[in-house]
Amino acid sequence: KAKLWLRKVRCFARASVVASAKQLVLRTPFLRSMSSVVRAAFDVGSGACKLSVAEVERRNGQILDEIFWVHQPCLFGHDLKCSADGSLSEEIMERGFKILAVFAAKSKEMGAEEFAGVATAVFRKATNGQAFIDRVRAELGIPLSVVSQEEEGLLGFRTAVAASGLDHFGSTMDAGDVVMWDSGGASFQIVAVVETQPEDIYTTGYRQVANSVSDLDVYLGPIGASNATAIMVEEIQGKSFRECQTANPATIAQARELVTLLQAKMPPPEQWLVDAIHRAQVVCIGGDTSVFNIAKIALGRPSFGAETIWFALETLVGQSDEQLDERFPEAEMVIPKLVLVYSVMKHLGITEVRYYPTNGSCHGLLSTPKYWPAEEEEEGGAHGGEQLPNDDEAHLGGPESP
Repeated sequence: KAKLWLRKVRCFARASVVASAKQLVLRTPFLRSMSSVVRAAFDVGSGACKLSVAEVERRNGQILDEIFWVHQPCLFGHDLKCSADGSLSEEIMERGFKILAVFAAKSKEMGAEEFAGVATAVFRKATNGQAFIDRVRAELGIPLSVVSQEEEGLLGFRTAVAASGLDHFGSTMDAGDVVMWDSGGASFQIVAVVETQPEDIYTTGYRQVANSVSDLDVYLGPIGASNATAIMVEEIQGKSFRECQTANPATIAQARELVTLLQAKMPPPEQWLVDAIHRAQVVCIGGDTSVFNIAKIALGRPSFGAETIWFALETLVGQSDEQLDERFPEAEMVIPKLVLVYSVMKHLGITEVRYYPTNGSCHGLLSTPKYWPAEEEEEGGAHGGEQLPNDDEAHLGGPESP
């Protein structure tokens, strides 16, 4: 027993040394191969802020090692729905700024050399959304930009490619075998590769798929989790969303009514989407608070169909925030989130989906060439890959943790 214990201690010690050495190499530029770089990707969405720091192959964008990631809820979408003038409140902007200040400091601590970030739906809609982005750029040095919903689709697709393992030669799937579905706080996107595109471009050990929006067909959904919750609270339950931001307890009749209202806001599927759904696997992506993770928790598995979603709804309606909080994050939105998933699946004829956990669209951002300098360019090129200023220049204030 003593010998066995000693062997275990030695194995643990060796593993610890190897892990420490690996982190040292990743965080020390001259020790790493010149062909790779440590990048920090920031995804500021309508419901959360995300950061991923990873070592990435310069030549083809392959993620070699994810060094650090963090996901922090920040309900910008909720805040905007409560606004009387279409602007984000000072409170939510300050919370978001402090979160991003912590993220910026952490990314530098983890050895990031290049930085890029995107902001999504709520910042396109809010009257002061761009002003918030400008402040983050000026004071924190994070090169954030507000992207279109189509661009969200591209980043989501590339994230799904990485999450599903499609980007490596060993994959049994092709790009045409995947339809990506990404759903956030204020919108959702469903994306497939344009069928007329040539076969994937291959590079050594890695598959490049969809470098621009022109490579993809994109279905744009105008509804997200915050919108769905606000519709249920205000239009169905007759309450003020400013005063009450929970849909609980809900009834199954209210869930049915929400299905009708949500589907009325969705455009009909075009033929490319009907064909893509018929031939390909629908891959869903998102983090802990995503509508798809809520479905996974409710059903206990990552693959599910519309009817199983409705079965879960029937078991969860009538429960309070406190009851749902025992199993789910953001309990106040559980019912609207499940109804949203069900509504989209029935509206578009999706029979089954597979959920892959991701940190927003950070993986897609890390590997999309236009956000980073070309291999022969100097760091900090015009298209991204900027360097953060020093701490005294960046004003990295805020609390120790978000």
